[in-house]
Amino acid sequence: MQSLVEHARTFTEHVAANAKHFERLADGQTPEA
Repeated sequence: MQSLVEHARTFTEHVAANAKHFERLADGQTPEA
């Protein structure tokens, strides 16, 4: 079972990746599948 710190880090990285993805969509670029 992941520690709370590891879980929070993974979650933060996931959110950051989604943010970059939506920034690309906002710029009108094709998202990388």
